[in-house]
Amino acid sequence: LSGNTMVVASGWASILTNAIKKRPTIFNSATGAVLFASSDVFAQEIEMREMSEACSNTEIDIRRLISSAFIGIFVSGFIYPSAYRYLDHLWPKKTVKQIITKSLVEISTVGIFVNSFSMMTRGLLVGKEFGDVKKHVIEEMPRVTINDLRVWFPYNLLAFSFIPAHIRPTTTAVMEVSWQTYISMTSHNYVSISDERKDVQPNQNTNRAFLQAKII
Repeated sequence: LSGNTMVVASGWASILTNAIKKRPTIFNSATGAVLFASSDVFAQEIEMREMSEACSNTEIDIRRLISSAFIGIFVSGFIYPSAYRYLDHLWPKKTVKQIITKSLVEISTVGIFVNSFSMMTRGLLVGKEFGDVKKHVIEEMPRVTINDLRVWFPYNLLAFSFIPAHIRPTTTAVMEVSWQTYISMTSHNYVSISDERKDVQPNQNTNRAFLQAKII
């Protein structure tokens, strides 16, 4: 049985590797869509569990889920592959200095862009007003960037040291499941200025307390 399992696993690994090499954009886009959408489902489940006493709504927000999938297509299919190629071009060697440099540059450029883009897009695609979304992103980005450094710097060191460039966007997308769960919750952790009501105020306070407890 173990021998058959190994053969099957090896076969699937070969299929995935070939798909990544032959159709990287399609594969990474599809992977990003599935994983980003999954992360939003996780985020909504956590929010509903935390808010079960204050809110009777227990249905998944499909519009929010689809928005997450589109973000995953753009980020995993286009942003990360291009960014990794460019960083590897600028610092092609695997010396400690170059790996640390690439890791920090990725966080301070790609990381900030992806996080702010994800938060802005999530808010706008579910119908929030631009002014509300902009204000919320500006308020949350310092905290998000600090947490980004905590989570992604160790991963970047590992990725730039050992993970082949053509597989890196896929492993990054897998990492994004947990990270985008956090980003999804952070993105929706506010009440629109033009739609502020007492019945939704507990959602803001509970989510903020929950996020701070999880991250800190």
